Amino acid sequence: MNKISTFIAVLALLFSGYTFFQGMGAIKRVAYVDINKVIKGYSRTNEIKEEFESQKEELNSNRDSLFQSFKSNMIDFEQNKANLSADRLVELEKLLEQKRVQLNKYNQAIQQKIQQEDVANMNLLLGDINQFLKIYGEQEGYDLILGANGSGNIMYGESAIDISEEVIQSLNL
Repeated sequence: MNKISTFIAVLALLFSGYTFFQGMGAIKRVAYVDINKVIKGYSRTNEIKEEFESQKEELNSNRDSLFQSFKSNMIDFEQNKANLSADRLVELEKLLEQKRVQLNKYNQAIQQKIQQEDVANMNLLLGDINQFLKIYGEQEGYDLILGANGSGNIMYGESAIDISEEVIQSLNL
């Protein structure tokens, strides 16, 4: 009976050792990227930013021209209102107020469009980077690539597993 117990104990020890070392072979290759660093280093970021700034300048220029025209109309109105009849004065005041409201709505629409474009551009960049990281991870044999952005996902990572620079170089090829 004692020999059987010893045999079972040795067998259990061998099995647990085998299982432990099998688990060791399953260690995954893990890395992380500093997503802010990757976005800044990605060449397409500057292209998109320059295009966005150009569109933004055009929209703001159009708005500024309209505001300048409105300001000129207001100055003309102020200078000539003493010569206007009461009815004409009321009529012009209403027209100027309507123009002011329209300009404010237009300004809000422009600001909203700029914000939407900014979000769309960021989503486009992140989509590109995420798609690239999937392919990169598969090609380089990573089981998991995490994204660090300083807002809680990864607060610290050993620099040895930070592949941000390698990703930027490959992404910009």
